[in-house]
Amino acid sequence: MSKKTTITDIANEAGISPTTVSQILNGKGERFSATTRQKVLGLQKKMGYHNTGNDKPFESKVTVGMIVPSLDNPYYRELIHGVQDGLVSQFAELSVEFSENSEGIGYHIHELSERPVDAIIVAGDNMDLAFVQTLLANTGLPSIIMDPQQDNESSVAINELEAGSKSAEYLLDNGHRKIALLMKAGNSESKLHRITGFSNGLKEYHLDLDPTLFFEQPDDSKVSGFNSAKQVIDSGATAVFAFSDELAVGLNRGLLAHGKRVPEDISILGFDDIEITRYVQPELSTVHQPIQEMGEKLVKILFAKKSDDEFKPDSDERLFSVVLKKRGNIKHI
Repeated sequence: MSKKTTITDIANEAGISPTTVSQILNGKGERFSATTRQKVLGLQKKMGYHNTGNDKPFESKVTVGMIVPSLDNPYYRELIHGVQDGLVSQFAELSVEFSENSEGIGYHIHELSERPVDAIIVAGDNMDLAFVQTLLANTGLPSIIMDPQQDNESSVAINELEAGSKSAEYLLDNGHRKIALLMKAGNSESKLHRITGFSNGLKEYHLDLDPTLFFEQPDDSKVSGFNSAKQVIDSGATAVFAFSDELAVGLNRGLLAHGKRVPEDISILGFDDIEITRYVQPELSTVHQPIQEMGEKLVKILFAKKSDDEFKPDSDERLFSVVLKKRGNIKHI
């Protein structure tokens, strides 16, 4: 008795993946080249393939592509975990690529669209949003972006205005008036919203932003935070609002290296609430982002869009509130 031809047999003959073959044979191969589609359909006829239950795993598998800047920042590691947890209930798998700029993101969007990927998630704060949105639209795949403009219906983000305002009010309530802002260089939408929110908080105390207290770094790493310590000390600031916990932890160590005490000499407020904040001395006060929940929400909205092209989440679904984690490194003066 002759062996029945399977999707794997066609894939081996064509030199492509079984999932690619499955998508083409099931009418989902629009993103593959005409040559690839013709080759698969030709081999189907030549090899006498007929669908059987044995091929169902390939046909039912859903793969989501995700593009993030890197795994160096614990924020993105936690976000990926949230997305993976969300995908479990969808019986889907995740394929992760890495890029820190729009050009690299564009390359990976194209590369993912050429693979048997069913949807795409993009996360990052250093992208040309219009450029990335256009590329995603051109793939014809359901997609969602993490942390861009807050009025974008295809995004999930925290309420940056609220985050900035709460941070300013917390430091001001503790008597601080000369507050430095420590951040990654660039003009991302999330950063600008956060600064605007901080400015709004200052205005409640009849104060204005002081650009001389803005300290921009090449990235948001612990090394950059450490290297900023002397600038912060020379500025005379009594408190620092760091735009990431990585910067805050690095600054904490840098201040100690310069003989300064935290919080006796300078207080530090971080942002994100990653795990390391509980293991520095003193524990780091920070703005908690619900990163895990946001990752799960990305998946929920993405699959809703996959089922309904017209689906548009409202702002209550897309925007997350933040919570201040008040620990031991903010001094009341």
